[in-house]
Amino acid sequence: MVLYLLIKIFKKNVSSLDVISFTFLVLLFINPYYLFQVGFQLSYVVSFGLLLSFGIVEHYYSWFTKLTVVSIIAQLCAMPLLLFHFYEISLISLPMNMIFVPLYSFVILPFSILATLVVAVSPSIGLPIVNLFSEMLQLTHQIVLFASSIPYTTFITGKPALLLTIGLICSTFYLFFQFERYHSIYLLIRPAVFIIFVLIIQAALPYLNPYGKVLIIDVGQGDSIFIQRPFNKGSYLIDTGGRISFPKKAWEESSNPYSIVEKITVPYLKSIGITKLDALFLTHGDMDHIGEALPLMKEVKIKELIIPEGFVRGELEDKIIQEAKKKMMKIKAVKAGDRVTFQDFSFYVVSPSTLTESKNDDSLVLWAELGGLKWLLTEDAEIEGEEKMIEMYPTLKADILKVGHHGSKGSTSDLLLDHIKPSIALVSAGDNNRYQHPHSEVLEKLSTRNIALFRTDLHGAILYHFKGNSGTFSTHPPYDEVYKQS
Repeated sequence: MVLYLLIKIFKKNVSSLDVISFTFLVLLFINPYYLFQVGFQLSYVVSFGLLLSFGIVEHYYSWFTKLTVVSIIAQLCAMPLLLFHFYEISLISLPMNMIFVPLYSFVILPFSILATLVVAVSPSIGLPIVNLFSEMLQLTHQIVLFASSIPYTTFITGKPALLLTIGLICSTFYLFFQFERYHSIYLLIRPAVFIIFVLIIQAALPYLNPYGKVLIIDVGQGDSIFIQRPFNKGSYLIDTGGRISFPKKAWEESSNPYSIVEKITVPYLKSIGITKLDALFLTHGDMDHIGEALPLMKEVKIKELIIPEGFVRGELEDKIIQEAKKKMMKIKAVKAGDRVTFQDFSFYVVSPSTLTESKNDDSLVLWAELGGLKWLLTEDAEIEGEEKMIEMYPTLKADILKVGHHGSKGSTSDLLLDHIKPSIALVSAGDNNRYQHPHSEVLEKLSTRNIALFRTDLHGAILYHFKGNSGTFSTHPPYDEVYKQS
């Protein structure tokens, strides 16, 4: 803007498109990695779109109509990028744009230029202006946060495939072309319908997908497993992960603590078009398993909460139950011998059978059959708990063992491995964790039995992608070992 105004003062004949292109190239020359920043992409895509659509906006005389058209153009230009990065569309973005376009055009931008000039001349005078400007920006931020918290105002589509993204961009360009050429609302119906059709197809893809998945989410030193059945017949999360916190001084506390749910789990669910969970299984009360349950309940709609009997043993567990009741979730406490069924699919509960003083030994242990494989998810069950499982289920077998307690030497006994005879073991542990999980003794037991091993601390997230009774294991980021099961 400043460069454009200077050019006009010196009466040089340079177009606004040349000016914005010049600043684009200069910024990338200073730092090429700006190109991968979402803010940079959105700023320039929307600005280019508005400049190229100048003829459309100028066709109208009413200030309100111009504002509406500008807001629509900005939203359409930003839509492909928003879907690519955030997998959702805000249904109230249009009215919000109609508030923020004039606010930034006539208040924020002039105020920022004024503050910059005054600070350069007199810092003592400019500082109060900058503080006022900062307060103004904080107010706009609070308005945005309030608007984003309004329920049912977000349309989650999932991350669009490349072909659908190209179709969305082309249909948007065609809509602008038709409107600028003919200035007729009626001629916009066809491209507008095509845009809506692309969005509907994207949102419907999970229900058309014949593949299912089991994902061991990389949550550091913790546990979280996501399961999605083919054709989106069911989505389940077993534990949420969580960060174990130690006492800190006030100055050590972060004003914006890291949240696994906000940074990893929810973005992933949105990326695959998941808007709700059929069930959340919380296996026991350790922070590294359920520490993110409360944030998850605020972000994602959950139909049913499944917990082991004797789950509530502390303040955190009690808060989770109270929040679940507030959210009108169905709460089900289970024990060994129970079966949790969703239509034609079941989880079988193999522990706990009798309650003890140990949270770990009283972990909810599940057995299920997915993608032609039998899975045993032992969570934090220790050797004593494993012995009880074998005693109660003498014919228990599993192809896949989710190694207990992150690979602690207090779990995964020789007796368990020889009894269930797994071919693959999965370990969820943090990189260079203070507990040195997985323990060398456990690794030795798995190695001597030729059990293939995947570890989140080394390989990242572990995905089993299946169709029918066959599937493939892979890691994200990719690891050099891929295991196919037929």
